[in-house]
Amino acid sequence: MYICNANSECEQTIGLAKIKIYVNSDVGSDTFGSAPDKTAYCKLEDGVCTVYGSSDSFDTNAHAVTPAVYKIEKSGGTAASGGSACTTGSIGLFDNSNKLCVGEAADKIADYDPGTFVLTGSVAGASIFTGLVTETDGSTGILITATANEVYHNNLKAAVKPMVFHADTMMEQPINSDISTHDTKLLLYECVDGSCTRTGGFIKDGAGTPNYYELKADDASKILTTSDYVADCSTASNVGKLTVGNELCTRINEKISYPTTASYDIIYIGSAFNFIRTVNGIISIREMSVSKLHVCRKTSGYLKTTDTSAKYYAIYMDTTNNAENTAVATFSATAGLHLIEIVSTTKQLNVVDYANSGTVNASIDGLYLYNCDGNSICEKTCGYVRPNEGNNYYYIKYDGSSGLVSATNAKAAICASTYGDIDTTNGKLCIGNDIGTLTAGVNAINVKTATKIASIDTSANLLKAAGGDITNLALFYCDLNNHVCEQTSGYLKTSDKYYAIFETLASNAENTEVETCATPGTDFGSMDSSGKVCLGNANQRTFGTDNGNYLFKEETIAASKPITDDASSGVVVEISNNFIIRNDFYYGNNSGYLIECSSNTCDSESSLKTETYYLDATSLGLDDKYSKIIYCVDNVGTLVCTSQTPKEGYYLNSAATNLTGAIIKCNGNPLKCKSQDGTTNFSYIDEGREDHIISCGAGSCTTNPGSKLQGHGYVDGTTTTNPNVMITYDRTSSKFKQTTLTLTASGVHYVNALNPKQVTTCKTTDGCTSGNASPAFYDDNTDSNHILTCTADGCISSIALTRCKTVAPSAYCTYEDGSSGTNLPVGRFCIHTDGKIYKSIDGDCQAQGTQGSFLFKANGNFYESITLESSYTGNDSGLIYECGASGANCKQVISSNIVVGDNKYMYSCDKDGLCSKKTSVNPGYYLVGPPSVVSEKSYLSYGKLLKCTNTLLNICELIDTGTDPVTANDNYIDAASSDNIITCPGTTSCYSSAHGASATEPKYYIDGENKLNIITCNGSGCTLSPGSQLQGHAYISGTDLSKKTMIKYNGSTAFVTEVIAAEKYYIDGSNPKYLVTCTVSGGCFSGTPSIPSGSTIRIEDDALADDGQKITCSEEGCISAKIITECAKVIEGKCYTSYTSPSSKTALSSSKHCIYTDGKIYKSTNADGTCTAQEDTLLLKNNSGFEADTLDTGSGMIYTCASGTCSQIISSHYLDSTNNKLYSCDKDGTCSKATTIGLGYYVLGVPTVSSTAPFHTYSELLKCTGNNLDNCEKMTSITDGYFIDGSSATPTNVIVCTSKSKSCSIQAGSQVSGYAYIDANDSSHQSLIIYDGTSTSLVSILGSQLPGHAYIDASDPSNKFVITCTEYGCTSEDVIKNLAADKKMYFINGFKSKTSMITCEKNTGKCTSGNVVNGLYTDGTDNTRVILCNTTKGCISTKSIVKCTAVDSDAKCKYDNNGTSTDLDLNHYCIHSNGNIYKTATATSCTPVDSGSHIIKSDGTGKKLDTLYTDSDAGIIYTCASSVCIPMVSSHFLGPNVSAANNKPTYMYDCDANGQCTKMSSITKGIYITGIPTINDDISYFKYGSLVQCSENDVSSCIALTITASSDNYYYIDIDNNLVKCNSSVCERMDYPAHGYYINTGDATTNKYIQCSGNGCKAIQEPTAGCTASTIGQLVKDESEFKLCLGYGASAILSEKIDNGSELEYLVNYYSSSIFKSYVSKSEYFGIVKVTGASSIVLDSTNVVTVHCYSDTDLTSTAVQAGDTCSSGSSKYICNTDGVCIKETVGDVTNKVAPPTIPRIKKEKEEEEDTGASSLKIESEDEGSLFYCGTEGNDCTEIFDIGYYVIDKKTIYSCKEGQDGGVECSKSEVTEAENACNASTLGKIFLNQDKLSICFEYVSGGTPKEYSIELNVANSGNYIIHKDATNLFGLSSQQDYAIVSVKDRIITINKNYDNKLKYVYANKSGKMKLIEKGDTCPPKTGGGFDVDNIMELDCTQGKCKENSN
Repeated sequence: MYICNANSECEQTIGLAKIKIYVNSDVGSDTFGSAPDKTAYCKLEDGVCTVYGSSDSFDTNAHAVTPAVYKIEKSGGTAASGGSACTTGSIGLFDNSNKLCVGEAADKIADYDPGTFVLTGSVAGASIFTGLVTETDGSTGILITATANEVYHNNLKAAVKPMVFHADTMMEQPINSDISTHDTKLLLYECVDGSCTRTGGFIKDGAGTPNYYELKADDASKILTTSDYVADCSTASNVGKLTVGNELCTRINEKISYPTTASYDIIYIGSAFNFIRTVNGIISIREMSVSKLHVCRKTSGYLKTTDTSAKYYAIYMDTTNNAENTAVATFSATAGLHLIEIVSTTKQLNVVDYANSGTVNASIDGLYLYNCDGNSICEKTCGYVRPNEGNNYYYIKYDGSSGLVSATNAKAAICASTYGDIDTTNGKLCIGNDIGTLTAGVNAINVKTATKIASIDTSANLLKAAGGDITNLALFYCDLNNHVCEQTSGYLKTSDKYYAIFETLASNAENTEVETCATPGTDFGSMDSSGKVCLGNANQRTFGTDNGNYLFKEETIAASKPITDDASSGVVVEISNNFIIRNDFYYGNNSGYLIECSSNTCDSESSLKTETYYLDATSLGLDDKYSKIIYCVDNVGTLVCTSQTPKEGYYLNSAATNLTGAIIKCNGNPLKCKSQDGTTNFSYIDEGREDHIISCGAGSCTTNPGSKLQGHGYVDGTTTTNPNVMITYDRTSSKFKQTTLTLTASGVHYVNALNPKQVTTCKTTDGCTSGNASPAFYDDNTDSNHILTCTADGCISSIALTRCKTVAPSAYCTYEDGSSGTNLPVGRFCIHTDGKIYKSIDGDCQAQGTQGSFLFKANGNFYESITLESSYTGNDSGLIYECGASGANCKQVISSNIVVGDNKYMYSCDKDGLCSKKTSVNPGYYLVGPPSVVSEKSYLSYGKLLKCTNTLLNICELIDTGTDPVTANDNYIDAASSDNIITCPGTTSCYSSAHGASATEPKYYIDGENKLNIITCNGSGCTLSPGSQLQGHAYISGTDLSKKTMIKYNGSTAFVTEVIAAEKYYIDGSNPKYLVTCTVSGGCFSGTPSIPSGSTIRIEDDALADDGQKITCSEEGCISAKIITECAKVIEGKCYTSYTSPSSKTALSSSKHCIYTDGKIYKSTNADGTCTAQEDTLLLKNNSGFEADTLDTGSGMIYTCASGTCSQIISSHYLDSTNNKLYSCDKDGTCSKATTIGLGYYVLGVPTVSSTAPFHTYSELLKCTGNNLDNCEKMTSITDGYFIDGSSATPTNVIVCTSKSKSCSIQAGSQVSGYAYIDANDSSHQSLIIYDGTSTSLVSILGSQLPGHAYIDASDPSNKFVITCTEYGCTSEDVIKNLAADKKMYFINGFKSKTSMITCEKNTGKCTSGNVVNGLYTDGTDNTRVILCNTTKGCISTKSIVKCTAVDSDAKCKYDNNGTSTDLDLNHYCIHSNGNIYKTATATSCTPVDSGSHIIKSDGTGKKLDTLYTDSDAGIIYTCASSVCIPMVSSHFLGPNVSAANNKPTYMYDCDANGQCTKMSSITKGIYITGIPTINDDISYFKYGSLVQCSENDVSSCIALTITASSDNYYYIDIDNNLVKCNSSVCERMDYPAHGYYINTGDATTNKYIQCSGNGCKAIQEPTAGCTASTIGQLVKDESEFKLCLGYGASAILSEKIDNGSELEYLVNYYSSSIFKSYVSKSEYFGIVKVTGASSIVLDSTNVVTVHCYSDTDLTSTAVQAGDTCSSGSSKYICNTDGVCIKETVGDVTNKVAPPTIPRIKKEKEEEEDTGASSLKIESEDEGSLFYCGTEGNDCTEIFDIGYYVIDKKTIYSCKEGQDGGVECSKSEVTEAENACNASTLGKIFLNQDKLSICFEYVSGGTPKEYSIELNVANSGNYIIHKDATNLFGLSSQQDYAIVSVKDRIITINKNYDNKLKYVYANKSGKMKLIEKGDTCPPKTGGGFDVDNIMELDCTQGKCKENSN
């Protein structure tokens, strides 16, 4: 439907149309009798149906004609189906007669009678007019025209026209008659181009005596009565009203007669401009919308009409002088001055040729000077002229007055200046002094001297420059571009005063106003006491802070104020650092964006957005076009608007609020711009923003990134009538381009880029139009190789499968060939619009009715099919379709992937739909499956994701969002493209898009999988890392292209986003050396913080503050914390906390402190604010201001000040060494004195901000070994490792230190079971830091050394490293690295061995801790062992029998034979994963073993250990009960009592740590642990349920002991001298027993006590000696009681007896023979010992209390008094956690630090039993057997180990294997000549600078190399040594090296060395030391390993040959 005007200009429209349709039926000639109505029929020929004439005859082509109503939309017409009668909610719908409802009542109908209507109000959503009416309140509408056959939207282009409508019918109301009966029903609208806006005004009807009506825009109309008229137009309030004479007041004292013709005017009513538009009888008054970039001001000049007569009018500011100009002369507007005469009586213009005439008619009033630029542009000026007549001079003023300059008027001002007179004696102009250099903008001028005042810094300087009188000062605003200055007025600010400067200079004065800006109309223009100027009601602006230009239209300024205004047009106020003035030149100086203000608010720059464009009003030409555009962009928080020369193309006009003027079009030569209206559903390439498209719809135009999807197109708005231009993305140029189409009848097609659910068709009839898609195929007009596949859900472009044309059964399939279709070759496939895929077979077209994924491989021009399933092994490429149930709904996979057969393989399909196979992946997520089209989005959506953790496809996890929804707006790393990010906008759909990040501008996203992680994308791709949780840290979200969304930590569980709603500041979470600045207009920017000149720090409010935190930035970086009071100003030695002016300021109170931007903290010393900068450390508390305090109570803040800079302590501690205090400061900088000291480490001092994580590091570390500062010491150096953060009573953090950077940081400790850190506090490396599993605390424990036990290394974020512990310490190793694909490695969780196990998997690339699962697992620490796990018993690692794979009761058992399930031989055993043991009992049965104990031999056979057992088999003993069998480990098995042996046992087995058991051939009298181990969580050792005591050296004497429950412990010593503790039927070996004495429960007669010391434990008899000086630290006899000798002075000091029964504490002295000497190792040391009850007295090795008091007389513990003092008679001791103390005062020395702790001692040799080589003796002088002799009187032990035993250089024993298999030793010495490692000393001892050393290797040739070490304790370890000349180590001819163990000065062959690897490795750069578990391979410069320094050796029993391969 089109509507056309008389000039054949047409607009497409929509509406209803009555048309006739024919019925396709055969009529015949005899149907209608003799007189049919032939006009009701037509004859159909060639597509045209012609109505029959009365004389025509019917024939077979006759068709009945039926009238119908069609609903016609832009996309086409359909038959209308009538609705119901017009009622509520039916506006814009059709009623049951297909008439248009223009209201919500039955009588509001647009019928098919001619008429005009307005459709307004709430238009129904189902209406075809929806969206055309923008408001629902009746303020807008559209024009509806009804004819006999149409009802349509009349959108024909037309001028604005006021129209009156009747409110009841919404029909146009004629006013040419009396309409008074409708007086309240009249509505006034202004309509243009079919759109109407309701206005107010007046109308006059056609009654005999006309009635006048007032119509309002928001109220009912009415007839005007007498009271409604005004008497005259004398006041502003009467403007816009009618007078009693029916005249309209247009201005004060101005009016017009009631109009009878069309006219226009602008009037000012109240506070706004209004546009008056009239036609005959109608006055429409509509408030104008004033652009923020335009101000209307009254002006004057000449007006020229456009008619042929071309009349001219002179228009004056005083409009009473307006008149037609009938100039009798013209002048050529050449460059220069022209004198114009305007005759006052006739208003005629004459040109005075004063230069040639010789005279000027000075008597004529009305001479003007015009200065012309030569381009016909002239400007009025003033000055003097001298005609060619001598020395006569004439003055010409602006107002037209002129005259001869004479002596009487020579002093008169001419150009409104004191100067400017002509000296008539010489004709020179008096211009005064040199005024100085004027600057653009405001200038202060001394009008007395006509000089610029340069300095306004202080009031004194200002007044001096003004000649001592402020009334000499005038303000001039200069527009230097136009060489003009104009006087202005306002306020002036110096450093100490404010002044009001008026245009009338006599009013100038210091400003003393005190206003609140609260009184509308009176305060506007005044200044308050704080130096702010009132620019409205409650609207204040400040010098220097609110700089900019402000437009005010609504306020009237009182005459007493210096800022004046014109209420009719407003005033522009400019604010700068020193001035607030009226700026009348704003639009002429291109000074930037204008801020529009009302009475109480300003529409600040927040309404202006970044990257926006406006027409530059200053560049408007006479052709109504603009040569410049304004571009506004946010530059790191500052909005910058600049005028630019545009490029040709389109820009979005940001000044537009709707479609009107929404587009800026720039074209032509020269290039000019003009706004044009946007048109709904049309688009433009955005020249202002790269890759953006401007699209118009829903009442406005917007710009967004354009769709780059294949086949997508936009209808270009260049032409909107029959449009034939499309916008598409050109992949060759990577730009959007326009394509002008030659339209054809068949048309071409695109996917509608604005809504891909629509297809855009471009053809001859309609041009390019879009409509909803339906099933169809189209050629893609953007690429001939692509097809548009459309369904009801939308369209997608791809290289697609052949298109079916017909799929009829019993016929070949035909395919689309552009004509009638061609048979598809047999065996080939095509896809039909019904969504199914068909195969052409012989004579048939068969639908493929199978669900699944199908690959279509090209074969010639057609495709053959491959079903993608697990069995497919090919590598074909092609197209992939996924089909649903029964082969329906087949969809192509595009820009996505599919996985097949449990992730056996994957196909990846590109954007064109071409797919290829892949078997490996990248870590991240993949989109899976066919895409879906998303309405109004330029991306394809997918419902499935594939999550991959490494490169192995088979472990990837498929996520179906339909059944496993994701979280809306989640993001994931796109594994398919490093340039993309995956976003899931909803819970069931995801898409991939370019993240657009670069190395210089990364993007950040919250990880959808773990919301504590941040995805960081840059030019290299995307990575994951934990997000920074530090206060104030945040990230600019990459999801928001406007950069107005920030990512922040929510303080508990996740990172979340927040949208910026105001200016804010954050610390950049990716680099805290950057500050993030956010504005509403420009978004967020990160960069180095700008520090103001003269400052060293910058302080901003923390956007994430929850308790007043501030961000403080310096050149070192930014931190956030609470801070002390800020100094507002420090000037002239005084500090102020507020300072707005010299007269408005607040001094810093005496003794208070504040921090200033120079980085210093100042302290006030006087009430007037006199202050000084502080140094040293400041402890400050807030007491109505921050003052110095000790902080012994309460809290405050601590700063360290040095070299003029103060830094705050946060998340750290301050140690006051002088006063022995420790202060703890939290993350906010709140500090308090530490009242308790926890064991662990503390970071000290201020943090150093780093650009990479960890962001806060500390250079000082405090170690505390007790609960008092006496036990704390600063670390002298930083060592690598992890330490417990002791700052909390329940530590949750670890301190991580790096020696390279000499710094430490704090991080949250892992609280996951099975995770641990190697405790760097333990120099033996045997301790671990681990979550205790019960609270939130981290604790230090001994790492479990049990076989199979391990921990996941918590310091490794990749979870690849596992910690294992041995007696040599704990080490961490990457266990994933050497695992084969698909393999797993298992460990027992060392901390939770009963309930948890660790699994490390190559495929996942990490280790995880999980619950115990029944089964058998290869031990990850030793692959010859098996971990047996049972959910009720726990896990244990031992050697094992074979594993059962099948245990069917009717067949042989099967076992795992190297991966093959094999029959188990008869009477052989296997162990099942359920924990039970099975036996092949017969050839057809596999049965579980009986309950009891069974021994399984290495050959797989076994026997039950019962009373009948008499053999001596060796093997593994299992005890079975309840179908679970547990092996015996580190225990014994005592056989049952045998009746035949007098009911005594007959055998006992000894089982080692591997579970290998052997029958004991001899029995040693003593205690044995027996039975299977009990596994418990939280302990690193086994417990056992029974003991056996053998009273004789015979098994028959052995009996089981009964262990009863007791409140105390029972102690035994077993045959291996291990202390065994038993309680409640549970016994355990004490690996680290406390040193002391225990009552021996196992021997109450002879050896009644057990003594444990550094030499281990042993049973001893009752002592007989008493307490003397030589028995201190030993158990002694005191009469009949046995006590510990604590000390000996004047007499013995004794403890209570060992079996006292109650707990008591004492102090024991040092003595060289004390059993406590390992700990109490110095004479000044003491030990804490405790009588623990009735069973022991031991050293308190678990002490945690630092300060102790002990009696000076009996060394008993006494109470510690207040202040850590001791009562009289007691002394104070400082103690460590080992229980070792030092007396606080020893002589003149005061000890504040406890003795250092030492590593745990398991067992050491007693000092009197020297194990050094010095105790070695040889049986003869020079050779023979070598013996080790200990204490005198004891037996000596013969040496059998081959090697060197070095006493000194004179005594060296060499032992080698003798001929008889024994060892032969010889004695020698090293000579002075043997002083280097060389060929002669190779493999021998030599002297290196007189120090005993050993030469391991010497390589001659080239540069000789030697490898040797000095023999000392520090160099102990395993090494490789080369064969020496004597072949001491007995190497074969194939062997050149031996493994030797070096222990101080003993070097022996290590035959038992086993590193669990095939080869042994030695580090040449490490002096030939072996590379062992946990060691680091020698690094190579530039990366990698230095393989030249690594030896690989093949070794057998310590003898090796180098592996040359």
